[in-house]
Amino acid sequence: MQINRYKPLVNKAFFSALRQTYETRVYRVFLILLTGTLFFSSCNTAKYLGDDELLLEENKIVFEDDEHLQNKRTLRYELSGLYQQKENTNLLLWPREWFYLKNQEPGDTSWWHNWQKRVLGEPPTIHDPELANKTAESMRIYMQFKGYYDAEVSSDEYDVKERKKKVYVAYYINPKKQYTIDTIQFFSLDPTIHQILQEIKPRTHLREGLGITRELYNKEKDRITRYLRNNGYAYFYPQYVDALEAIKSEDFSQVKLKLEVFPPFEDSTHQVYQIGDINIYMDYDPTLEESEYKDTLINGFNFKIRTPDIEIDPETILRSIYLDKGDLYSEANFEKTNKQLSSLGVFKFVRIRQNIDSSEVNVLNYRIELTQSLNVELGVDFDVSYTNRNRSATTGNLIGISVSPTIQNKNVFGGAELLASSLSAGVEINPNPRNQAAFWNTIDLGLRSNLYLPKFNDYFNIWRGLNKIFRGGKKQRLVKVDNFYTLLRENATTRISGSYNYLHLLDYYRYNLFDASFGYDVRRANTHRYSINHIGIDYLDPVTDSLFEDILKANPFLERSFGQQLFVSLLFRDFNFVYQSRTTGFGDSH
Repeated sequence: MQINRYKPLVNKAFFSALRQTYETRVYRVFLILLTGTLFFSSCNTAKYLGDDELLLEENKIVFEDDEHLQNKRTLRYELSGLYQQKENTNLLLWPREWFYLKNQEPGDTSWWHNWQKRVLGEPPTIHDPELANKTAESMRIYMQFKGYYDAEVSSDEYDVKERKKKVYVAYYINPKKQYTIDTIQFFSLDPTIHQILQEIKPRTHLREGLGITRELYNKEKDRITRYLRNNGYAYFYPQYVDALEAIKSEDFSQVKLKLEVFPPFEDSTHQVYQIGDINIYMDYDPTLEESEYKDTLINGFNFKIRTPDIEIDPETILRSIYLDKGDLYSEANFEKTNKQLSSLGVFKFVRIRQNIDSSEVNVLNYRIELTQSLNVELGVDFDVSYTNRNRSATTGNLIGISVSPTIQNKNVFGGAELLASSLSAGVEINPNPRNQAAFWNTIDLGLRSNLYLPKFNDYFNIWRGLNKIFRGGKKQRLVKVDNFYTLLRENATTRISGSYNYLHLLDYYRYNLFDASFGYDVRRANTHRYSINHIGIDYLDPVTDSLFEDILKANPFLERSFGQQLFVSLLFRDFNFVYQSRTTGFGDSH
């Protein structure tokens, strides 16, 4: 009888190789651990320190009796910024102070040692008890700014490792009870200011029950100053607002506050100012004499011009000025005027000077100096790209070349309208054609123009209608359309855009793409802006060639979507929000 023997699936050679691989890996891990142990033992910073020196290893904040403490995490973070000494950091797993100490020996003068010391290392933080006490005092004062006027702060070395020469420091904070506001009284020896303070008292930041903090006091001081400067008091400054005067109540936690506004140092009352004459210098040149300008009165504003022809429509200038003769001085309108004139983009410099009238001490005359910039700017961009297509057997790599000239006219119709146009032309070529691949691969042509009008044109009254609907006399609005509508009227730029693009991928397809849109751009702050498009038209007209038709036949979904397309939006097309953070020291932003 014949017995069939099954051949084993894994032979002894496999197990031998597996065991050898396992032993090799174990050896490598052991070698890495040994090398790391030896390296870290050499990274001991204690040998570089003096006998009485200890390296600050850690700072920590400990709150005691914190049952009345609010926002503990935020407060701990804020207090940590007051450390007079901060612990050293690590570079991956290595202490950075080691690189500093290792490379400051007398013979370490080469560029390599200096580079390690300067880039990789940082000066060691040697614990100083006196600086720790100063930190504790700073924390105590900061706690008082937060309303904890009886707070106690102390520092202590809660752990000392003599052999490693390291010390751990803790700051113990007993906040005790926070003083809160009982009542607030406003007072001024200037009777008019005193009356105003009583009228605006309901909007105070110093409300009953809140903690008495430096932050609240500063906000209240800014509120009073801003209100007065927007209502005629052009030369009122925060220094006139006195520090808070506090009187403890019977329970020693509720405090009655008094805030006084001083009269001016040289008078008994603050002066209210009205706007007087406004002189607008078009194309201002500081080297010219006053007699070289001619006066032209337009809508009550005196334009100072050098030539009879004014390049910029005066109505455009007047729409950007929020100062009117006879009105009370308003700092908000002053700043808004400066901002709006600068945002027109046609002036290189904008200066607004105010002076007290020589005959009427309560009148401020204004001198607006506008220095025009060049109306036309030219530019060109040149780009070279490389596409790696080595995986394809029939096509080679591609080199792309494109050029894009641009032109901007900042005053195309005389009303500070900006016309920005650009033309783009590019090709992609195959420098090493083989098999069926051709030398020319892609042709791309484009034209785009944007016309920006320096005003908000609500042609269809969409935003005006929305503002009426949601405002409607209600005190609590569902949507704050009124504020946004005001923002549009004051800051929005009307934009009309159009573009054409022609793309030809040889032997595959080519298309013509047209688009046009109407909308607004509005910048709410330096870091973010809105882009709103109401009307939009997009038209795509593709034409397929032989090679691409074979691809379409194999993909019915692509075939149905690759045809003539027309998209039309009449009321609303899209809304975009763009946020850009402030630039870093390296010029980067996110």
